[in-house]
Amino acid sequence: MRLLLPLFLAFAATASAMAQEQPVSTRILLAGNSCTTAGDKGAGNQEVIGACYQAASTIQAIRDANTLNPHEMNLYHVMLSLAHTTIGSRMGAIDGARTKRTCDELEISWANLSKLVPGNSPPDYASDMFTLQQQAVQPVKLCRSEFGTPAGAPRLPPGTE
Repeated sequence: MRLLLPLFLAFAATASAMAQEQPVSTRILLAGNSCTTAGDKGAGNQEVIGACYQAASTIQAIRDANTLNPHEMNLYHVMLSLAHTTIGSRMGAIDGARTKRTCDELEISWANLSKLVPGNSPPDYASDMFTLQQQAVQPVKLCRSEFGTPAGAPRLPPGTE
């Protein structure tokens, strides 16, 4: 899903090299950018999936090595969500249909989106985070109707289930 990425990636796209001295938020955005833009470079589905798994691993490593403030935690969850949504989308393209594995990726994405606290971020980010959450509901609902709700999966917002 390329939902509202310009806002999250505009700052990250201007930096071509990333040093450890960069703010954590920048490093998270740059790591996620490597996934969300992989397809723009003509990469095939498998290459994009690989880039996105690598991005997710890098995002996790950044989180593990740092104490994130509430806004940085939101960015962490957004970028992990976008990575897993992209992975699921590319898997769906390979499979030619919605499959359990594509839905498993959407569940990981939703698990991250469900942890967002938009009020912990600046208003322009918060609005887009809320939109990401809302746009994720229908695909997750569809997956759950076909494959069931995984044990321990976060609930969908009240009134949408």
